[in-house]
Amino acid sequence: MQLFVEKKVPVIALVRDPTKVPAGVEARKFNYRSDVASLVPAFAGVKTFILISSNDFNNRFGQHKAAIETAKQAGVTTVLYTSLFRRRPTSRSRPTTRRPRRTSRSPA
Repeated sequence: MQLFVEKKVPVIALVRDPTKVPAGVEARKFNYRSDVASLVPAFAGVKTFILISSNDFNNRFGQHKAAIETAKQAGVTTVLYTSLFRRRPTSRSRPTTRRPRRTSRSPA
């Protein structure tokens, strides 16, 4: 996200906790677990949506599907999906290479 800020690319971060977003980035509260219809307003003015994989290992696909469906309802034209994002060498979590495939193969 920092690169977007440095390059002055307009970014709207859809996040659970807007207080964690860096200065200079517009933040809107967004929670995958909410009703899809209630999330549509968060996408107002958004044309490209970058979906960073959920950390919920029990319902990752369901959350991704809800976010993508919401984006479609709101008129988003492009969805970019990252299945794994910058895993730290010190992380104790195991890679989840099989589960993200389900989101990647899901028709948009």
